[in-house]
Amino acid sequence: MKKRYWKKVLVAGGAVAAAAVAKKTYEKKARRQHQKEVEESLRKRNYGERQAYILGNELTALSAAVYLIRDARFPADHIHIFSKEPYVKNDFVPETGFVCQKICFCEEQTFENCWELLNSLPSGKKRPKTSVGEEIRKFSESHPIHAKARLVDETGKIVDAESLGLNQEERVRIAKLLMSGEEELEGQTIEQWFASSHFFTTNFWHLWSSTFGIREKSGIMDFRRLLQRKVLNFGDLDTMDWMRQPPYAPQEDFYLNLWSYLVKKGVIFEVQKGVESIDLTEDGVRACGLWIREKENVSHLKLAEDDLLIVTDGDGRHWCEMGDWNRPAVLPPEKKHPAQKSFWALAAQKRPGLLGSPNVFLGNPDHTEEIQFTLTSRGNTILRRMEKFTGNQAGTGGFVTLKDSPWKITLIVPVQPYFMCQQPEETVILGFGQAPECLGKKVKKPMRECAGKEIFEEILACLHWEDIKDRAEREIINLTMVRWPYARAPYEPHSIGDRVSVMPDPDGNLAFAGWFCEMPEEIAGGEECKVRSARMAVYSLLKIDKEILPVTPYRKDAKILAKALYAVYR
Repeated sequence: MKKRYWKKVLVAGGAVAAAAVAKKTYEKKARRQHQKEVEESLRKRNYGERQAYILGNELTALSAAVYLIRDARFPADHIHIFSKEPYVKNDFVPETGFVCQKICFCEEQTFENCWELLNSLPSGKKRPKTSVGEEIRKFSESHPIHAKARLVDETGKIVDAESLGLNQEERVRIAKLLMSGEEELEGQTIEQWFASSHFFTTNFWHLWSSTFGIREKSGIMDFRRLLQRKVLNFGDLDTMDWMRQPPYAPQEDFYLNLWSYLVKKGVIFEVQKGVESIDLTEDGVRACGLWIREKENVSHLKLAEDDLLIVTDGDGRHWCEMGDWNRPAVLPPEKKHPAQKSFWALAAQKRPGLLGSPNVFLGNPDHTEEIQFTLTSRGNTILRRMEKFTGNQAGTGGFVTLKDSPWKITLIVPVQPYFMCQQPEETVILGFGQAPECLGKKVKKPMRECAGKEIFEEILACLHWEDIKDRAEREIINLTMVRWPYARAPYEPHSIGDRVSVMPDPDGNLAFAGWFCEMPEEIAGGEECKVRSARMAVYSLLKIDKEILPVTPYRKDAKILAKALYAVYR
């Protein structure tokens, strides 16, 4: 009797399994067939004289142009990218040192669309079958990151950061935050949610804030999304094993590959043409014209009814200011609030309440700015001391955060050479300060008022390395700074509806892409946010029925949650 029963159970189980496999196979075939039909319909499209205009020259704009060509089969010579500054810019003069415009690492797990784009982009090297993504992956495998000195204390000693240092009350607050709805968190800061100041002294906070670029006054809504999106990184915050690094600086690596790809395809770069105003139709949010400044001349460009306009965050480099060894990065009066003329603000002011609230994010640059710096030496005194101190060879140590530095300084020793024209005897060290408004430990003035020499002195004082000061200074070519007023603006406290929709009018010709767009479950800032929103903008404008890779639901994975829980309690 029992035998017969179990035989029936096994037969039934086998039938269920077979049915599941058959269903999966059928769905896979159906998806493939659907994609074939979509591709066939796209091949038959005739765009005629239709034009696509993209405002901005950052990663968002370049990605949008790639998606127009690759996925929409839009003619490349009908795509116009407007930019106040040339995208390819020589940032190095032998006497003045290098300038790193963007400190950028990436990782595969939560950069779904970004990584797919890099995997499809041909490398500029002589191996045409090699993609940019494959090159980064291979390079990262040969230069794996495993930080041994992730945090350094006020005495200049390495902190054991394996323990995140959270108490039970803080663990409960994190759990409560994850279970809260965003409507309950509107307008609140992280500081308000974690009322105890102890939270901001924990290893968890120092690791998290320096890795993902947030501060105590950042919005709790964005912090919650970060926790959910990056939950798989909880256990490796102290080692940064999950990070991938390109072979060279981003502007000389995958950014340059994107630009080169578009130039070869025939995309028109409208260089040094600033857009000063956007015309919208009186009865909605359709774009119908652009006012363009080229030097002293202002002209009007009328958009045809079926032309497309993609508005990005703008020219980040136009907003920033540079400094060097002898000169602080002082923002001139016209750059005190440059984002008031950002592309998003230009459009939103025409339709108050319909296109989000730019001023919520861009209204207070004093408290969203960050200073990035590049130390260039003709010699290796500082680099060798960093390697000896951290136990990491150049390019394998990730971030080194001076957790008690008033300026919240983090240092990075990248693989040498980091720039393509860097000479064998030259070394480069990168870094950033997240609290440039604070007085330094040794230099009693805000970081944003300091020249490069003073920043260097402050770093040595925090590390207690004054013994190598004279030798290191003789080798230094320059310490250049880039002052970014809006580096943390995407994390400003806000309410639901303050961000702009990617496609405000589903039947319109205007789309938004970049840091400040609302994308369900996606975090603001970062490369994935830019690429995902660009893809959404193109697919929505041209009604393309293709998959946009979704946010991977790691927060629902039992194994990942168990690992994160273990990390929180260790």
